[in-house]
Amino acid sequence: MTSPAVAAWADLITLAEQEQQALLAVLTRLVTDPRLEAQVAAALDYPGWPLPLTLLPHRAAHLTAGTPELATFASVSTAATTAVLTTLNRWGWPSPASCAASDAAWLLLQHADTETETRHDLLRDLARTWQHRGADPRQLALLTDRDRSLRGEEQLYGTFVLIRDDRPRFLYPIADINHIDDQRSRIGLPSLADDTPYAYCPITPYRQARSAPVNLWAPATSPAPQLRRTQQRTPQSLAGDATPRHGVYLAATLRDRDEIRRIRARLPPPLESTARWLDLDPLTRPSSQFDAGIVVNQLAAQLCIHDIARARLLLAYPLSRRSDGVTAEIGCALAYGKPVIIAKGSPRCSFDMLPSVTISDDIDSALTAAHHALTDHAT
Repeated sequence: MTSPAVAAWADLITLAEQEQQALLAVLTRLVTDPRLEAQVAAALDYPGWPLPLTLLPHRAAHLTAGTPELATFASVSTAATTAVLTTLNRWGWPSPASCAASDAAWLLLQHADTETETRHDLLRDLARTWQHRGADPRQLALLTDRDRSLRGEEQLYGTFVLIRDDRPRFLYPIADINHIDDQRSRIGLPSLADDTPYAYCPITPYRQARSAPVNLWAPATSPAPQLRRTQQRTPQSLAGDATPRHGVYLAATLRDRDEIRRIRARLPPPLESTARWLDLDPLTRPSSQFDAGIVVNQLAAQLCIHDIARARLLLAYPLSRRSDGVTAEIGCALAYGKPVIIAKGSPRCSFDMLPSVTISDDIDSALTAAHHALTDHAT
């Protein structure tokens, strides 16, 4: 017979999955509705002191109620907040033997922004659990920084950080940058410099999104419990987007995003970029919420597939050594029958020998080749 505690943890895991699906639908709506996203951005103080979507009902109730995806997310988030607070108050923090339960508890508590006082009190329980090595220190650090940031205080651990042009950019101020590594080491976090290779997108310690290293702790490897599956909601389709006559999909890695943005600015008219992933930046847009983690990755994957499909050709300029994602995008373009241009000096791949793949001398030659390919074809 399943114990009440185990059943409660299973319910939280299911709620976390439901919340992620609702959030994906919201972010998909925002990225496909620029006017709505601008309204949400203004309500959430982007880009100055960006607030999470969980607070939108309190700052723009009319937007929330008038948008089905936002209304659904608000309803799911409210139910999840009640459930996680009730469960944690009754049973305490989950055992490290259940990584899925700990992740769900963290995610839902991280998003319990309408109950800041209760969450603040629960942080003490999590800190005690961490002292006995029963909690992920990154989850403790993120909860602490979120609690402080939403109170208008400075970050203690610097967990809300992104790398732009190889330099850290903090979404919120740091309490003491000169001693931040001391604070991090006290709870078993790597130094800020050690986290840098993983901070080109938000570091989120939740299930598949856990990619950064954490000292003195590792997720349990025991199989996840069997759960009753929830119905998956399909987010708003992206397939109806217009196909630009001279559309170019720009493929690169996240590490090279800033450089490829500069390449985008150099596209010779009438060429235009279809690569919307370049602008999925939590520093500036609520459609790429800084705490969305795996959901933003899902949204980016959807955008990539649709934007390759609506482009006329793909131009690849992967500067980083690891270019698995770029290779996958090239394969997707070839599957759609799109010509591919790869700048010379980029990592080589098995597609180089195909007749529909052109290897250019450099990025300038690649841009010229793209221009000729599209304008000559149009003529």
